[in-house]
Amino acid sequence: MNKQDFIQAKRSFPLDQELADFSAVEKERRLFIDYFTLEKIANMTLDEYVYGKGITQNNFCYGLERTLKMLGNIQGSRSPKFGVYYNKESKTYEHTKKFGRNYIEAFDNVKKAILDLLDAGIIQDLRDIANNPLAPIVKGKILSVYYPEIYLNIFAEEHVDHYLKAFDLWDEQLAKADVAYKRMVLVDFKNNDPDMSSWPMNMFAVFLWKYWPKPPQKDKSYPNPSNKKAQLESDKALIRKGGYGYGGEGSLHKSLKEYIFNNPWIIGIHSFKQRDMEHILLSGDRLDVWFELADGSEIAVEVKSEISSSADVLRGLFQCVKYKTILEAENLIEGVTHNNHVILVLGRSLSETNAEIRDKFDIEVYENIKP
Repeated sequence: MNKQDFIQAKRSFPLDQELADFSAVEKERRLFIDYFTLEKIANMTLDEYVYGKGITQNNFCYGLERTLKMLGNIQGSRSPKFGVYYNKESKTYEHTKKFGRNYIEAFDNVKKAILDLLDAGIIQDLRDIANNPLAPIVKGKILSVYYPEIYLNIFAEEHVDHYLKAFDLWDEQLAKADVAYKRMVLVDFKNNDPDMSSWPMNMFAVFLWKYWPKPPQKDKSYPNPSNKKAQLESDKALIRKGGYGYGGEGSLHKSLKEYIFNNPWIIGIHSFKQRDMEHILLSGDRLDVWFELADGSEIAVEVKSEISSSADVLRGLFQCVKYKTILEAENLIEGVTHNNHVILVLGRSLSETNAEIRDKFDIEVYENIKP
């Protein structure tokens, strides 16, 4: 850490001006939590929750993402992050499958997860917060909106990691921790700093984002919009050359696979009837990790480690499409119908091109998972 730059940035930080700039959105935050009380959340209707129907007044997801955007940006990630949402193209309610068999069941479970999160948040139970099935960025936003003096309103894990490294707080143990724990390390740093301890938490986030050390530069290995097509064509060419799937399993892939097998809650699986690694499908394909749930439905998990290339991740997305089809075909010959689904677990982030393909295929992806 460049201590001189840090000290100078604190001295020049226009705290009063920034507080004034955020006064309007602070009023909006208070209106939001006054309306969406615990009782209201427990009894809110589907249309008071879902994003996508164009309802902007007293809408939970719209409020979090749009009205309170100045208190932390969670746009850019897909609507499925909310667990239940409205698909404007198909004009149907849709849901993330880990929350239930249909959107009604999923909505009930999402409401419960929000209430559980707020209960854990008030007592700072970081383990329960980390285990909560809501998407990490949604958990971070909810906690910082309801408890703004406890939780830091910076949500992207890559940004949290960047700030930890800038303050020389990074170590191998922290690298493996859930982002909820990482944020609290930054909070502790702020609260123990003689200059920043009295700042509101939101002002600490503003300082990090706008003044010092500022957010990380975008990874240049990821394609920018003007170059996405070239990146996709390059990845496709690498795959079509062949060579993937040979030479044995790498240690990083094996470690991540075993981590998911032993900690399925990381991907929202809290109970199951049986599980397996290298589960063999009737096509002869092997699933990295496989779970059968109590209702007979199956979850296929494809794993790509942190050193996987963009092309290998693209291949993983197509493998997920294949595995879903095979599971459904196996059900067909057995004369049963189950709500099977597939999950792609990554030790890295998705590139822009692969994020677009994920959205087109509607595949559930967990990024930056570290054993």
